[in-house]
Amino acid sequence: MLLGRPPVHIRIALGVLLIGALSYFARTTDPEMFRWLDTIGAGAVSRALSATRIACSSSVHVPSWFLGGFADFTYAFALGAWFSRSSFRTRSLAFVFAVGHELLQGARIVPGTFDPWDVVVLTLGFLLASVWLGSSASLSSSSHTVTESNAS
Repeated sequence: MLLGRPPVHIRIALGVLLIGALSYFARTTDPEMFRWLDTIGAGAVSRALSATRIACSSSVHVPSWFLGGFADFTYAFALGAWFSRSSFRTRSLAFVFAVGHELLQGARIVPGTFDPWDVVVLTLGFLLASVWLGSSASLSSSSHTVTESNAS
């Protein structure tokens, strides 16, 4: 039994997240996530993903500065889209989650390389989706209300 079509902001979030995830296959090194898969006992999945990444990255040449920023942007955009119709408090927590890993890298609490431009890209991606999709929801609901009041 199908539950119906998800709302447009969820479909956008999932599509953008998929595009960002696919961009990892053009990188020349495995993302940290592959090591996390090994840690939780999914080594076979990690090896398969790594082999796919090696095959893709050897035939697709994209500047590394673009790949890092693009993946961060799509991740933050997807989070912003997903939570665009949530309360301000929930969106704020999602924003902290979106940029938090980069800030924790800067504080040397989690492994990785801190880059202030990543914080900028993450912030822009999250805010663009959150404002665009959040405002389109309020516009469509207000136009629906106006239409109902005009019908009376």
